[in-house]
Amino acid sequence: MFTLYFSDEDYYKKIRSEIYNNMDNIIIVAGEWKSSGEYNKFITKIHGKKQVAIIKK
Repeated sequence: MFTLYFSDEDYYKKIRSEIYNNMDNIIIVAGEWKSSGEYNKFITKIHGKKQVAIIKK
């Protein structure tokens, strides 16, 4: 499981829509991934558009 934290609510809403509309495509998220302290769960902070990329199949 991956958890994304956003510093801007408007950007969160935009990215959320893009992710849900492209669930059948490849979604790449760049960030400084850290363990959440739970088994197989990781978190990162999203600060800008360039951290999320969607590759169409």
